Amino acid sequence: MTSEIEQEAIRKIIAQDAAKATAIAALPIPFIDMIGVVYIQVKMIEKIANQYNIIMKPKQKVYTTTILTTMTAKLISETLNTLAEKTHLDKLMGQSMVEATIVGSASGAIGEIYNLHFKRGGTIDNLGFDALMEYVQWQIADEKLSIQHLSQKLLSLN
Repeated sequence: MTSEIEQEAIRKIIAQDAAKATAIAALPIPFIDMIGVVYIQVKMIEKIANQYNIIMKPKQKVYTTTILTTMTAKLISETLNTLAEKTHLDKLMGQSMVEATIVGSASGAIGEIYNLHFKRGGTIDNLGFDALMEYVQWQIADEKLSIQHLSQKLLSLN
């Protein structure tokens, strides 16, 4: 179990590394941005694991998680960019901004998922789909996935 001070340190790690991932994702250099984001996410997970005295060996599961998340974020951003072009919203927000926002949010979510999992006694080896579902339930209970919260977040982008 971690103290509130340790949780605050973990939240700071997540916020800083999600911001770094957002900045890297804004680079219009294909594949380099993805490699940079994966690197930042893996380092973030290592820092969170260290807070719980969890040793990350081997790292294949962590790399798989971060690569899949980054690829999913890329697909979502491409879909949103296509939608923005068709609705002429692309004039308000550039492609890099949409992608960076989605990747930054996904990076923060990865950090929170691992933190919640480790906080509940989980390890790298037993992280699975149930950890994702726990996170979604936690977000709903905390109203972070409410329509009102999501719409406020979207409006703050403008």
